[in-house]
Amino acid sequence: QIGGCVRDRLMGVEKPKDIDRVVIAPSFEAMTEVVEARCSKLFRDDKTGIPVGAEFFTLRGLDPVEGPVDFVWARIDGPRGDGRRPLWVKPGTLHDDQSRRDFRCNSIALADDGTLIDPFGGAQDIADKVLRFVGKPADRLHEDALRALRNKSAIAGGTLTVYAEDDATAAWTAAISTASGNPISSVDPA
Repeated sequence: QIGGCVRDRLMGVEKPKDIDRVVIAPSFEAMTEVVEARCSKLFRDDKTGIPVGAEFFTLRGLDPVEGPVDFVWARIDGPRGDGRRPLWVKPGTLHDDQSRRDFRCNSIALADDGTLIDPFGGAQDIADKVLRFVGKPADRLHEDALRALRNKSAIAGGTLTVYAEDDATAAWTAAISTASGNPISSVDPA
């Protein structure tokens, strides 16, 4: 498992609302075969028949043990032309997938044997109740402007605060402007 479900468990949530698993495969098509073999059902759009999440290199399947699970292809993302979607992707390792994630607490993986795989210190961030980016905040926000809104949502929930060195107000402002499609001329720091 990886991402929010691991984070939520470390924060004391007994049953996370979403379960994500990362699949290391040479292609998205190969990952699809793995998911189809594991799951009793692959969720598809009713109108198009396209698997749910495929446009984001994710598949939602019905796992016989865990129920609905989002399977994410371990990948390396290229640059993003629109501030949201990569121009290209290629197969990656677990570490590559963890490296492309937004926050350190969302980059934690949990192996099937219960071992935490936490190369960026996300578990410690949870213990310290701070929200820190994987890498440079401005880079993460430039890659996906919606990260600014997701971060503010986590802060609004009162469970985590932005790590002081990651509070790059100019980068936040630009990202929120991009995500909303509306220019922001100033930000109230309060």
